[in-house]
Amino acid sequence: MHKAACFWATFGMLAATLGISSLSDLRGSQELAAPLTSLPASIGGWSAGKDLEIDERALARLNADSYVSREYLKNGNQIGLFIAYYAHQKSGGYMHSPKVCLPSSGWEIEEPGSIQVNSPDGTVPINRYVISKSGEKSLILYWYQSSDRILADEYWTKLYLIHDGLAHGRAAGSVVRIQLPLDRTVEKDAIPFAAEVMADLRRVFSK
Repeated sequence: MHKAACFWATFGMLAATLGISSLSDLRGSQELAAPLTSLPASIGGWSAGKDLEIDERALARLNADSYVSREYLKNGNQIGLFIAYYAHQKSGGYMHSPKVCLPSSGWEIEEPGSIQVNSPDGTVPINRYVISKSGEKSLILYWYQSSDRILADEYWTKLYLIHDGLAHGRAAGSVVRIQLPLDRTVEKDAIPFAAEVMADLRRVFSK
């Protein structure tokens, strides 16, 4: 039974990847209604600090159509918001899972898990991972968001992108990541921040 489940999971991943690649020559791009950098300076009581630069090599690997990397501050605490948007999933340019990107940047995933957030679509699960690097621990919250849905699982995300491309002529989406200290008080404040980011992104995507 376990082997069968693994087989179908692997098959689904391959089908999703092949399906997205095949859509690249058939479907057009979905441009944003507003730049990602137009996200509010105040979100959930957190105030925007500086926009953070990403080095050229990381940008090349990311291969996104648009991105924003920004710090937000509240009560002496700092969290980082990163969003990569893909107007069209294409070979070499589709949403990368943080489960792949983080280890390639030297981060170790210690505690994978999930939490519930009140999104514009109701309560949804998002990923909650404890990560570490050189003895430093941190927490990330991340999810995948398109104009129509918010998902935690990357494989379901890919399957929905295939569906959207075939049914509606669009296969755009984003990966959203919030990084914060491993601190319960900061995490409690970061959850409504995540909910507002979801709502603000819905407006940025609407066109």
